[in-house]
Amino acid sequence: MATIRSRKVRRILRLEVQADRQSTREARAAARATLLQRRVDALRTEARALEASLNGAQRAELARARAGSATADTTAHPRRCPVMPDTPTAVRTAMAARIEEA
Repeated sequence: MATIRSRKVRRILRLEVQADRQSTREARAAARATLLQRRVDALRTEARALEASLNGAQRAELARARAGSATADTTAHPRRCPVMPDTPTAVRTAMAARIEEA
């Protein structure tokens, strides 16, 4: 192969290689996301099937456990945002207000 002297040609080739690599990474991530979604669906289906087999006392126990875990989750990290954990509270509040306005 002849030596390519033009900077623009070299840059184009380098960008095309980077695009190919990124496309490959995207395809792998999409395949992984699909696999994980199937696992989530299988787990939820299994949980629903087990829940359907519970008797009244067990259903009440499950309801209490869910209610207890819901309050525990919200008080564990009251100032931490799961989507943007490093964003200051004031910025998140302003962003939430803008989203609600839209």
